[in-house]
Amino acid sequence: RVLTIAALALAIGQASWYALGRERLYADRVPRVFLAELLRPELNVDADRLGVLDYWSPALDFYAREPIERYADAGPVASLPGVTDTPIAALAGELRRTGETYTLLVRETAHPDNATNADLGRSPIDRLALMGLGIETLPIQTEYRIDNRRTRVIAVRVWAVKPD
Repeated sequence: RVLTIAALALAIGQASWYALGRERLYADRVPRVFLAELLRPELNVDADRLGVLDYWSPALDFYAREPIERYADAGPVASLPGVTDTPIAALAGELRRTGETYTLLVRETAHPDNATNADLGRSPIDRLALMGLGIETLPIQTEYRIDNRRTRVIAVRVWAVKPD
């Protein structure tokens, strides 16, 4: 009886944590709600044209329900089998050729490992602007943070700016 009661108490505790507690205390550490808000029809974000810059998590693919393109020019990059990084310059070139837009999830600030690097120590937004891309920050109310909650992730729409 004691073991049954203990197992039942543990089961109730786990169910409570995963149903309520985790979402209330750690919602900003999981991209579930962030991506759900980003992919709302009124924001007109195409999940096929969605990528991340300078970070990656398998949770992004899981909650987007499809693989998200991974771009990286800065920061430590996890070496995972079957996961490759595309240089952000390749995306900029594609946008210049096609004239289309693309949505990126980016760190709000540069990766701390690159703070002393003149080029890579800039924020991802600054680096995108230096490549000649137009940038629109999307109005996402949900907080999503990486690096143990130190870095906020924002969603931006990018396109190639036509020279004057």
